[in-house]
Amino acid sequence: MKLIDYVLQWLGARSLRAMLILVVFAMLAMVFFMSRIDNSPEPPMPLANVETDEPEPETNVPVTTVPEPAPERKPKFVSPEAFFADLRGGFDPQDWRPSTHTNDTPNNHYGGPWKSENIVARDDRLSLLIRAGQDGNRPTMAEIQTKRNFWYGRYEVIMQPSGEGGTVSAFFTYTGPWSGDPHDEVDIEFLGRHPDEVEFNYFKNGKTGESDRYTLDFNPSESMNLYAFDWRPDEIIWYVNDQEVYRPPTDRMDIQTSPSNIFLSAWTGAKFIEGWVGPAQFGDEASVDFACVSFTPFSDTSYSCSDMFAEDFQFRSN
Repeated sequence: MKLIDYVLQWLGARSLRAMLILVVFAMLAMVFFMSRIDNSPEPPMPLANVETDEPEPETNVPVTTVPEPAPERKPKFVSPEAFFADLRGGFDPQDWRPSTHTNDTPNNHYGGPWKSENIVARDDRLSLLIRAGQDGNRPTMAEIQTKRNFWYGRYEVIMQPSGEGGTVSAFFTYTGPWSGDPHDEVDIEFLGRHPDEVEFNYFKNGKTGESDRYTLDFNPSESMNLYAFDWRPDEIIWYVNDQEVYRPPTDRMDIQTSPSNIFLSAWTGAKFIEGWVGPAQFGDEASVDFACVSFTPFSDTSYSCSDMFAEDFQFRSN
């Protein structure tokens, strides 16, 4: 009986130990399994939340705007009988031709030849240059003239004359023997030796008519201004910046009658007329600048230099 009790006790103890071993093994297995779960890689994050080394675009960067091109310069209306030339940027060779005379005939009052290379186109003007002579040569000058001729009407120019001594800056109408006509002329001229004055005169058949040297209240060589004259059958009237400044008495005027070309001129005189134009004191170069020329028949409503002078901002501070 004792032997049987001992065997039963031993078997019970073995069962208990076995159960304990199973419990411990199960716990170890659970711990191992849980550690495997904790060390498993995390699923990838959505791309929207992934941080990168690339900088985010700045939201306050100023935007550079490209300016629109300037509107094309076109007059509103010019009738076939009228004439309008915007000289900012150059002249149209269909309308103008450069003078090319050498001016070397005896008693010629010009101090040198006309040279086309002295005509320089700039963005806001056309420059006619007077250049000093080199190596004993005479000075060179510049002049352009219209291919068409004109008659009675309003003649206008926007120009900036030279203020240098010995220079003549001119806007005028002219016809003469070279075209088979009498010498007829209407002038607006500036002498550099008198920087605050403008001269008005006219010729009929080579004879000088009424004239005036008008004193301005500004220096014309410092800015663009508007100059004009009305050529009528019985009188000529001159204007500065749309204000009448000279009207000779009609009973003393003998008005020319020949249709004429328009001339723009920058020149210096020969030695024998230094008493009028003064000695050359312009250094290496002097410039006479033009922005506009127009002719408008009376009662015509064509666009003219006075319209451009009123509209263009570069002239508003004058």
